[in-house]
Amino acid sequence: MGESVELPGPLPVNLSRSRLSSLETNEYGVCEKSDGERYMLLLLSTMTPAGVPPGAYLINRAFQVSIVSGGEVYAGVMAEGGPTLLDGELLRRDSDLGSGTGALVVYMPFDCISACGRDAAALPLARRLQELQVAVRTPFQTLEESRRVAGLSGLPLYILAKQIVPKSEVGSLLKKITLVGGGAHADGICAPLESATATGGIASVHRLYRDGKRVNPSDGLIFTPGAPSYRELFGPSGSGAENPLPVIKWKYPDECTVDFSIRASDLERVRDAGKGGGRASEEVSSKAFRVPLSLKAFKDREVETCYCLMSPTQASGYLEMVAALESRGSERDGLIVECAFDAPSSSWAIRRVRDSKTIPNAIKTGWGTLESLVENISEDELSRKFKK
Repeated sequence: MGESVELPGPLPVNLSRSRLSSLETNEYGVCEKSDGERYMLLLLSTMTPAGVPPGAYLINRAFQVSIVSGGEVYAGVMAEGGPTLLDGELLRRDSDLGSGTGALVVYMPFDCISACGRDAAALPLARRLQELQVAVRTPFQTLEESRRVAGLSGLPLYILAKQIVPKSEVGSLLKKITLVGGGAHADGICAPLESATATGGIASVHRLYRDGKRVNPSDGLIFTPGAPSYRELFGPSGSGAENPLPVIKWKYPDECTVDFSIRASDLERVRDAGKGGGRASEEVSSKAFRVPLSLKAFKDREVETCYCLMSPTQASGYLEMVAALESRGSERDGLIVECAFDAPSSSWAIRRVRDSKTIPNAIKTGWGTLESLVENISEDELSRKFKK
């Protein structure tokens, strides 16, 4: 496996008690954290000097570029004066979750890097959000309304910017996030592929954020500092040090998950333990075996860090998923699985298979998640602490 290449962008750090005082004393905006995938959206109304044609382009953290169908329509109204580059989350779903938009693919920008050729990356948060409003939100709303009046079909990519409010309104924001039926935990069964559930119907999500047309799965909050420019969110240039005012994420304790890797050979070992016949075999097939879970270390080397419990029957189900991914061209010898910590068994429980990923989380991410679980900063505590 080669060394991964990730799209530059300020990545949020976990909210810890050591960061609470800085969050209290500095200006921060807050929005809900959508349970989507991080993408940048590039809009071009004219061909670039490098020969990139007009249109809309989604770019994920692995620098994989997807061309948006009908992108020229978006670019014509949102990049008229020059390139527009946004940072945000992409949500794919099998219903509009009652939002009334009819949209199955939604892009939710939360920051603006370039607006119609204007350099927004050098501006503080409030000014970047103004540029987002002028260059993206208002033109999209006008475009959507004009198409509706003309009886045209909805746009393939619905753009719905995040609503970022002052941190003092965090209590009101949290009230818009509610538990829904179904939940996301595997509950002892073979968790499905990510693409099979994506962020689909109500039954496949755990919490929903509701605010007008903004209805989407949510697993927490994102705090963005108000004073630094977008560029300054990267931290001291070349030093590798964390920005003293970083973007901070907070997740509900039961949403604090880690993406691990599981080797196919370990799944085969557990599956084979249940082979045989008779009553003894039936007892073995329901017995839980330890399966190692690995995280990314230096240069993508994977290191076993902990384990999950799995029966031979479950292992067979996951091996079927390995085969399904191999038929789609996957070169991974195993699976990337999103896991939540199960305190009663002191192990990790698989929530879903991340078939869109090929690399597990880094060890640092895993430790950060454990820190969040131990410190257990509750939503009530956040509401009290930042209330004016």
